Amino acid sequence: MFDKTQFVEDVRDAMHEGDAQDAVSAVLEKAVSDPAAMLGSLGAPGKGRVEPLYKDEGLTILNVIWGSEMWAPPHDHTIWAAIGVYQGQEDNTFWREDDAGLTEQGGVALRVGDVRKLGPNAIHSVKNPSATQLCAAVHVYGGDFFDAIPRRFSWDPQSLQKGPYDYELLNALRDQANERMEALIRDGISVA
Repeated sequence: MFDKTQFVEDVRDAMHEGDAQDAVSAVLEKAVSDPAAMLGSLGAPGKGRVEPLYKDEGLTILNVIWGSEMWAPPHDHTIWAAIGVYQGQEDNTFWREDDAGLTEQGGVALRVGDVRKLGPNAIHSVKNPSATQLCAAVHVYGGDFFDAIPRRFSWDPQSLQKGPYDYELLNALRDQANERMEALIRDGISVA
């Protein structure tokens, strides 16, 4: 059975291990191995959103819901991350920045029960490929995710030009995804 309070404590304890990211990933793997229990504790996704579960200067735990076909342009985090999916699918495309600009380096589709570690220098873009199934994932960051925003970057999805991290764009993309979902529901299409 997944218990949110116990999960947060287990992640906090894992942060004291020699390789905190590996230890946190192991806690996350155990949690997402029972997606029904996670849904029972965290609730049905409902709509795209970011729900903080815990935050301090050295750790952030977020319940991230990717809305209907929601996407995020290439961006960095400046801190390591571990992502565990408990509903739907999260498609990640990885990028490398060099003197020539940003170059695509492949990707991975994270499905229910999958956990993926990202290093502090990782650059990725994300998409929920489904219009009718929301993607629910717990994202754990080895630092204060929100405090890092002023030091982060995102890249324009068409030109791949680097700029300051655009949190307002991400909020607008989330709103658009929620509007798509609401339109589907109004048309009698089930979205979970």
